[in-house]
Amino acid sequence: EWTTDQSAAYLTFSRTAFVIGVGLIVVPTFFLHSGVIKSILSNYLFAPLAKLTYGIYVIHFMILYAFIFSVQSTLVMNDLNVLYVYLGVVVTSMMAALILYLFIEMPFAKLDQTYLSSRVKRNMLKNL
Repeated sequence: EWTTDQSAAYLTFSRTAFVIGVGLIVVPTFFLHSGVIKSILSNYLFAPLAKLTYGIYVIHFMILYAFIFSVQSTLVMNDLNVLYVYLGVVVTSMMAALILYLFIEMPFAKLDQTYLSSRVKRNMLKNL
């Protein structure tokens, strides 16, 4: 158990310390071209996840609400149930984000790329 002073210090400084820690990772990566962190984050293994993260972020609230409002009885939140809910929401969000990426985001990106590339070519030919 923590004393009152320890709890107050933790609550006062924990978020600030977290933001400073994240900043110490992010700032060198973008501005100072940090080799180690940048090589880890730009690894090809992260590419599929990078394409899905925004879709996961957008859709996970809807999946959580669908789960919460579909429960017919009181949900007992012990460690095992929290793990089941967490894994279920994560996996379902990833699958839904993959479907959104394949059927919405990727076709529109190809359409945009095709339209812009032909438009740029026409503008270049006009300027010659």
